[in-house]
Amino acid sequence: MATNRELKAEALALGKQLGVEVDVERKNNAQLTELVEGLRARALAAEEPEAGEVAEQAPASEPPVTSAPAAEEAAPAPPAALQATPKPPVYQIAPGKALTSLRGILGPGERVSARDFAGGQPNLDELVAKGHVVKS
Repeated sequence: MATNRELKAEALALGKQLGVEVDVERKNNAQLTELVEGLRARALAAEEPEAGEVAEQAPASEPPVTSAPAAEEAAPAPPAALQATPKPPVYQIAPGKALTSLRGILGPGERVSARDFAGGQPNLDELVAKGHVVKS
């Protein structure tokens, strides 16, 4: 496990590399670790398009070798299950109600999810059954 000092140094270096201002003050080890992982992902994503551009430029100078029917066969259509994925339900605090959650006190109309409660989805289902949370 990296120390806070190491994580702060890495976060600042990655922020400088990406040209992003990074705030590392008053963060604990878990927050710094999450910040560094996010910056690493952004740095990796920033490097990938450059490699893709180089790969696109090389074939442009050479004539294509494959025929059109072969190119159509190489790109199969995505399965129907992936195309029509249902959206998860939206849960909101019922009108005239307020709840204490892991995010603090939530008032009427605020969106909530299973992550907002220590009991997770079973706790959220119980609140829906009692009428404190509405599912839309």
